[in-house]
Amino acid sequence: MNRLRIGTRGSRLSLAQTDWVVNRLQARFPQLSVETITVKTTGDRFEETPIPQLARTAVSASSTKGLFTKEIEEALLDGRIDVAVHSLKDLTSELPAGLTLGAVTEREDPRDCLISREGMPFNELPTGGVIGTSSFRRRVQLLQLRPDICVVELRGNLDTRLRRLHEGQCDALVVAFAGVKRLGREAEVTEIFPLEQVLPAVGQGSLALELRSLNSEVSRYVGPLDHQPSRLAALAERAFQHRLEGGCQVPLGAYAWLEGAVGDAPGVAALHMRGFIADLEGQEVIASSCQGSLDQPEPLGRQLAEQLLAQGADRIVAAIRVRRT
Repeated sequence: MNRLRIGTRGSRLSLAQTDWVVNRLQARFPQLSVETITVKTTGDRFEETPIPQLARTAVSASSTKGLFTKEIEEALLDGRIDVAVHSLKDLTSELPAGLTLGAVTEREDPRDCLISREGMPFNELPTGGVIGTSSFRRRVQLLQLRPDICVVELRGNLDTRLRRLHEGQCDALVVAFAGVKRLGREAEVTEIFPLEQVLPAVGQGSLALELRSLNSEVSRYVGPLDHQPSRLAALAERAFQHRLEGGCQVPLGAYAWLEGAVGDAPGVAALHMRGFIADLEGQEVIASSCQGSLDQPEPLGRQLAEQLLAQGADRIVAAIRVRRT
């Protein structure tokens, strides 16, 4: 097999991410022919529709699971493509039967950043300043830091949101710094939020290369792009999300990282993790942290989720589920 068909969304960021993957594949396998196939997802087709509203419509069945991945995964299962390139944070915590995570790329900077129209840092925005984001996770954490600001729904790809910012629809945006870097627009960033202030989405910063299970030929190509520390972090974070039944409508964030994994004595390395969950208004925020061994990332993620559940996270999830129906 010397030809791969790679499926991706059609946004500039998605195509830039796919180009990054293609360049690395062809550098390692010069004889490999790669075709990029764009697939329009439900989230792309209804870009103007707020996510909570989209969840209540027929186009998304009864949930927002797979808003940005479902159609691409169907193309994988149908054999129309061989590999799917996703932002890992868009993938549901449980993959469809017959698909597997072939590689998790080395994590780019996972933090969120502020892009302000007037170049004002977050703490200098005026009272009532309007920040645009489509993320409940970001909204809750921003209001924890500044209850006096206004956070509004602003969907669309990064280019669309930046255009709306400069048209005056809001005073600032909060977006993933990784996406801004991949588009080469770092100069527009006003401020990067420390992880101690704003926890990222599960998997934020890594790309996911998804393929059909037991496809050894395709796995041979994409396997070398797998970055083990990033995969371990992703497994822990995704297990945390899965145990809490969290999706894009549940305000939760998590970040796992390795310490002592490079250049230290055997046995020193450990996997650390922090996570939180909140109600939709941010009135109740539950956070915790834990650490464990590198060979058990998923149990570590579930352990952190159990810590939050013991503090009332189950009540939060149940209340959100009722509001969704």
